[in-house]
Amino acid sequence: MTLKPTKPRMSWPWIDAKPKLIEKIKHQIKLDGKTYNLFFGDMHGHSWVSADSWYNSPNRFYRYGKEVAKLDFCALTDHDHPRGLIKNKWPRIVNAAERNYLPQEFVTFIAFEWTSGMPEWARIPRLEKDKRREYYGHRNVYFPSSNVPDIMFSHQNPKYSTPERLWDAIKQYGGISIPHHPLGGPVSPFRWDFFDEDVEPVVEIYSTHGNSEHMGCMHEIYNPKKGHSVQHALSKGLHFGFIASSDTHRGLAGNFTKADFNITYTQKYFRSNIRPPGPGLAAVYAEELTRKSIFSAIKEKRVYAITGSRIALDVRANGHFMGSVIDADAKPVKVTINVKCPLLIHKIEVVKNNRVVKSYDKLNKEADLEFIDGEREREEDYIYIRVIQEDAQMAWSSPIWISSK
Repeated sequence: MTLKPTKPRMSWPWIDAKPKLIEKIKHQIKLDGKTYNLFFGDMHGHSWVSADSWYNSPNRFYRYGKEVAKLDFCALTDHDHPRGLIKNKWPRIVNAAERNYLPQEFVTFIAFEWTSGMPEWARIPRLEKDKRREYYGHRNVYFPSSNVPDIMFSHQNPKYSTPERLWDAIKQYGGISIPHHPLGGPVSPFRWDFFDEDVEPVVEIYSTHGNSEHMGCMHEIYNPKKGHSVQHALSKGLHFGFIASSDTHRGLAGNFTKADFNITYTQKYFRSNIRPPGPGLAAVYAEELTRKSIFSAIKEKRVYAITGSRIALDVRANGHFMGSVIDADAKPVKVTINVKCPLLIHKIEVVKNNRVVKSYDKLNKEADLEFIDGEREREEDYIYIRVIQEDAQMAWSSPIWISSK
């Protein structure tokens, strides 16, 4: 009898990755007499606890984010649908976040993905046949401390089956929720008629699935649906900041390895062989590297989104930081833009009320610009900055809202 040779054991991603490719930067700003440090993190990712993920345990998810991707903060957001988290797995998620939380060194958050509506491959006939069931999109839920409930999953308790019921519950713990891939992707697009600015301060504009900024945008997400983009929501008068995160399904927080872009489901759904330029990360300006400080920065919208390249971005209007709402009446507004990129800057665009009103092309690695916005177009205009690096990596500042009421 001839035995077939055994296949070599699959190598572990955190050993194969090359940490030297990750460039950590130190950047500070002064704002209202305080000093804020720039931190980078991944607020959206999955371990093998989720049925559509594989390779890494919750603990290894955090190890990879800290040791390989060189992140400052991280959150594991495994799915709450019937093939994901169940009650007896929730303590493992909580314990992994607690074990890996190192104040001033590496911040973790206890979190999960509120999964209203499932991807095509995970359809469960019992639920599909229930015509009374409504899908509201996906939100990641985060808690600011270790004071968390036992369980509040949408598919396991009708008390949490709608956004309003979820918000009522998480507010008791100081929690927030963050919508993601609103324009399309693997599930039904996000429903903006269910949005609460008090508990949803930011939105995930980009992930490894693609960009949800607007229809036809650069690196557009697959399966886009008209009327669901980030710009569509802004035009409705909603207020939220921008973050990005990976939504890794290999348990690789910040997934800085090429392997994660070759996974089967991504190849299946993308309409071409073009891949997004990076996994997506959240950039946060916080006073210190603690749960309280990072959480506060997110709630106050002192954040912006990057595709992966560590781009430093500082945007202000009349001295007010991105994420602010300012009163300018009919007066001109001076927008200052400070950008520092690892590579040359291909383009910086000023986006006002969802259209590009100024573009700066072919700049060096650093840019210090001023833009004068002299005309009020609405009772409340909004401006944000889009940065495109020469290698197609991108950054988006959170908007600034300019009121003329």
